Amino acid sequence: MSYLVWQRAIDVRTLLEARIGLTAIRFKPSKKATRSGKVLDVEITPQIRAVIERAKAIKKKYQIISPFLFPTQKGGAYSKT
Repeated sequence: MSYLVWQRAIDVRTLLEARIGLTAIRFKPSKKATRSGKVLDVEITPQIRAVIERAKAIKKKYQIISPFLFPTQKGGAYSKT
């Protein structure tokens, strides 16, 4: 997903489903605002849509309730390790 949306891995790992719209994903980079932490909307392509749908299907299959698109089995965000 990081490669498809050209975003840092931490921003994808902590992506909330609420930030996914019908046609775009709103990323708020974790970098400091004094650097390049500007909000960015990324258009959802068919490839990105496929990843989103697959992630949601996995959450449903394992009955994981979480605001994150890519949650751990306990529902939290993945860490760097």
